[in-house]
Amino acid sequence: MKRSRAISLIASVLVLLTLAAVIGWIAGRSGHNDASAGRAPTSIATDFNVAGLPPVHVDRCPSGADLLPAPATGQDLLPDLTLECIGEIGTTETVALRRLGGVPTVVNLWASWCVPCRQEMPDLQQAYAAAGRKVRILGINTKDSAESARATMLSTGVRYANLADPGAKVRAAAGSNFMPTTLFVAADGRVVFRKVGPMTAAQMRQLIAEHLGVTL
Repeated sequence: MKRSRAISLIASVLVLLTLAAVIGWIAGRSGHNDASAGRAPTSIATDFNVAGLPPVHVDRCPSGADLLPAPATGQDLLPDLTLECIGEIGTTETVALRRLGGVPTVVNLWASWCVPCRQEMPDLQQAYAAAGRKVRILGINTKDSAESARATMLSTGVRYANLADPGAKVRAAAGSNFMPTTLFVAADGRVVFRKVGPMTAAQMRQLIAEHLGVTL
């Protein structure tokens, strides 16, 4: 008799513990969902800034007051993507493309395996040096490995900020099968012109004046 009561008591305790665990799990899931509901999506860092890769010394990606206070809306926009910056080892900075604005921006899609891209990058650097704060130059490395991307940036001597797009999502959104592809983005975040193929520094200055209204 005593043994039966003990077994019943143990069974009751186990049931209560199981119920408590289930209730706690449900509450935890609910709290997690509530917390994440008001939080903006974040970008998962890739391997573009881990130790052991070639070092690059480029300017920091735009952030804070250098960007639009809210994502651009309307038509002719950059894709709704957040990409990782390629910078100093260990960086975790990201940029939401639809917040690029505030100043006119030249977005250059390139890859290490694209010969015209590599040839064009020193000309982009010249335009970047001449632009100061009047125009932003931003590279997007496309469908590339981290090691090759960083080695190319190092060998070409570019100093403007770069983002990583290993999945080539920006190129797909731009509807371009060729590189380099360069997007000219107005201060309000609209893509006002797309250039497929390489440019000289002089051609870049001409297109910046024509489509972005800035003389370098």
